[in-house]
Amino acid sequence: MAKTDTAHICLYRLNAPGPPLPVFLNGQPVGELSENQQLTLAWTDPAHEPHLRVGTAPELAFVPDFRQLVNVRVVRKPADPAGPQLETVPAKAADFDLRLLKVRARK
Repeated sequence: MAKTDTAHICLYRLNAPGPPLPVFLNGQPVGELSENQQLTLAWTDPAHEPHLRVGTAPELAFVPDFRQLVNVRVVRKPADPAGPQLETVPAKAADFDLRLLKVRARK
């Protein structure tokens, strides 16, 4: 198996209404995410975990997989409607969500 030096992170926002949210990777702004959009980020530091944050939500730190896409979804928790949360998503569920995003983009 070939070794890769870049982990790809797919951050997406599905069914999380509200204004566009700034996206930060290790404290640095890397983009903005509106509802029903996705943003793909690259991570090249195998010695450290990326820390991902949208808006003022708590950071999500995770071990990146340098062999396959890492999927992270912006969600709103009913118990905490004040702000968005981030969660990693298994590939199969993310594939379904991302297909739904593409369908909504066509409307």
